[in-house]
Amino acid sequence: MKVITATFRVVTPLFLAGADAMTAELRLPSVKGALRYWYRAINPHFQKVPEGGKATWEEILFGGTGGGAGQSAFFMRKKNENLKIMRMSSLPRDLDYFSFFLRRRCSYISPVSNYADKLSGRFTIQLLLRPHRNANKVAPDWKGLVSSLWMLGHIGGLGARSRRGFGTIALQEWQADDPEIQQWMDQLPIAHEASTIEEWIKRFQCGLQQIQFWFSPWDHCNHTIVDQRTTFFLANEGSDTELNAMVAGMQVIKGFRSEHKEHRLFLGLPLIVSSKKNGQIYQILPKRYQRVSSPVWLRVIQIGQQYYPFFAILSAPFPDKLIKKVGEEQKNHPFCYHKALQMFKEYIKDQPFREVR
Repeated sequence: MKVITATFRVVTPLFLAGADAMTAELRLPSVKGALRYWYRAINPHFQKVPEGGKATWEEILFGGTGGGAGQSAFFMRKKNENLKIMRMSSLPRDLDYFSFFLRRRCSYISPVSNYADKLSGRFTIQLLLRPHRNANKVAPDWKGLVSSLWMLGHIGGLGARSRRGFGTIALQEWQADDPEIQQWMDQLPIAHEASTIEEWIKRFQCGLQQIQFWFSPWDHCNHTIVDQRTTFFLANEGSDTELNAMVAGMQVIKGFRSEHKEHRLFLGLPLIVSSKKNGQIYQILPKRYQRVSSPVWLRVIQIGQQYYPFFAILSAPFPDKLIKKVGEEQKNHPFCYHKALQMFKEYIKDQPFREVR
């Protein structure tokens, strides 16, 4: 079997567990689910059946339950794992704004702040690519798998509240024993090897542009995607610890919610509000859905010995109708998604953050 080996470092507290929700552990199904998420975000044809195939591109690569889909085209295993499990009581109270409901958990996977420690807080996974013997007569999209690994290690995260800075993992190194796959990986530089902000941005832009070059442009947006409208913002000033950088990023979201209450709805629904005037509690929620996820991802970037908050604002659909529900009564609630999104981008720039394209 061909093998891809990738090593990640845990940058911020990671809340991930198995059958015992009280005990933190790194789970490969969660990693695979994250890779699938990013594959859907970058490949406009993930739902299409290739010529000569019996399943979609996504099903051929990750497996599925539909006819002709079958198992995933690759197996996963943990090669090395040097992670530190911490008790919940050790999590700083400064992070309560985004972690208050996680307090019922007993433990989490902790980052290791010691810059000189090159081994702790890391884990290595291997992707074993199965020989192509399926009924689809179409080779799996290995280039898409490599791209998903890079996206996970530069934009995404794992576990609970990963859109709000928790569970940030950084790709540290990777390799493949197949020359063609290694050649693709060499075209995606690891930004976290950079020692300056300018170098990090250059590496990040190079990798992202290469992935977008490999895949066709999106002509629709019915789920969260990475396209030409996706924007990224990196703080101009760093912090001495990853937790301080998380707090700096949280303050941006908290400040926008406080100063632009009528525009905060795009950051996730439903929203439950308690009126200060009369103590009345009401909800604002989509008319046809249960919830809407935030298009904003906060993560922490380490450059040298400094940590920086980093925002990714992905392209995502938004419900055309919202309702305001008070008790059993409800009425339409007007909201302009694109105006709110633009105001948030301008707000970030004033903090100050620089836009990364």
